Amino acid sequence: MVVSQIGNGDFPLNNCAILRGVLEPNQIDFIQSFLRGDALRNPIADLAGGVKGAINDALTGLGGIGTLDELTGEITQVPWAANLSNTLISFQGKLVEFEQRTNRMSGVVTGFQEGQPDLGRILGIGSAYNSALATLSTNPEDILKDNFSHGFNSLKQEFGINAIQESQNALDAATQFIGQFGAGDFNPGDLEFFDEALRITTTLQGIEQSFLNIANSEDAFLSGALAFLDQYGLANTALSGVLSDPCLAGKVFTDLIAGPGIEGLIPDLQLPSPPSLEEIAALIPDPEELVDGIKASVEGIVESVQQQAEQLIDSVVDQGKEAVNRLEQTFEDLQNQGQQLIDQAEQAAADLATNINEFGSNVEDFFSDEGDEEAQAEDLEAIEEDEEEISNDVDRFFESIQPPVADEARALVVIDRIRTDLNSGIVGTFSNYLAGRFTIADLQNLELYLNNTTSNYVNIFSVRDALRILGQ
Repeated sequence: MVVSQIGNGDFPLNNCAILRGVLEPNQIDFIQSFLRGDALRNPIADLAGGVKGAINDALTGLGGIGTLDELTGEITQVPWAANLSNTLISFQGKLVEFEQRTNRMSGVVTGFQEGQPDLGRILGIGSAYNSALATLSTNPEDILKDNFSHGFNSLKQEFGINAIQESQNALDAATQFIGQFGAGDFNPGDLEFFDEALRITTTLQGIEQSFLNIANSEDAFLSGALAFLDQYGLANTALSGVLSDPCLAGKVFTDLIAGPGIEGLIPDLQLPSPPSLEEIAALIPDPEELVDGIKASVEGIVESVQQQAEQLIDSVVDQGKEAVNRLEQTFEDLQNQGQQLIDQAEQAAADLATNINEFGSNVEDFFSDEGDEEAQAEDLEAIEEDEEEISNDVDRFFESIQPPVADEARALVVIDRIRTDLNSGIVGTFSNYLAGRFTIADLQNLELYLNNTTSNYVNIFSVRDALRILGQ
């Protein structure tokens, strides 16, 4: 059976929430280039191709240097030619291995393979490594310091490319040497002849060792970066535990496992604290004083009552706005709640003013002993109800302005998944990876967690970018 398409529309996506990243046209073209396979190149590929061609030419030339068996018609290579042929074959194998490695280092070949490098994984580790070192830096100049480019020495001019160029020079010398011998320009007994053969062999063996040294140094550096990140991650977790959970994690470290490096530091560690409720409350007008002012205004004449009510309305609005504007900028929800309190207070004062107008048009009747006592009692009861409602509004306001607290365990689970994914390699930008890997609730909780701590695997700006991608 010939398959002509993938999928046949059995699963319509109507009314389904499909995750879609928001990208600019040039950003889409950037990603499409990777999907087409023309985004990246291996900087040593062309040079390595030339060297491999030169090796084949040299092996062909060496194959004709020997003694002819007249019975079989076969040529038996002379010892030095056989030795140089073996050196070239060995070198060819090492060159192919080095080229395959650089194909993966440059991203030309992708996908996880045990014991082999992968560009996506290396970039993830490198980003986390640089971020961790910048976090620990106390010198501003060190923040811009290059900490990871030597993890790509196999692709750089002074290392990998230079080794390939030296290989080409050695093969050119070998080809010239073999050609001269075939033309009879060398006497096999000359010392110079043997010295030249030995020099070419030694040069190629030295370049083989360079290939090995470059690969080993890159692997060692990557392993060292991972080991550092493991320790850094533990340190971050420990610091977070001491700061946010002094009754458990703090005591474990302080009483059981703290060594001389941190035992003297733990008592001085503390989380930065937001403004207290008392400090916030000091900025908000006392509702009881507002209500007392309203009651006092009823005792005046109608004109005075109306004037005071208008002034009171303006005062409530101005004081409420001033209080909200002075709250911590990071508490955006607090500002919204404060505005609601302003609106409620303004409406309550307006309602009172309306009541005043309704029953205060006849001052003499209102304050007369012979007036309608029942009506006066109803009016005073309405004022008391308004006072109680304002007090309740303020209580609810204080309950709602408690800053949200991150679920630390949930955040650490997400960070651990990020660490695992980075070690395996991720595809695409880090923010798009976060948006596609985790739920909005997980990312919002992670953002709260990162407000008070840091992680070597993810930063708060990437989380916020991911939330913006998800429309949050």
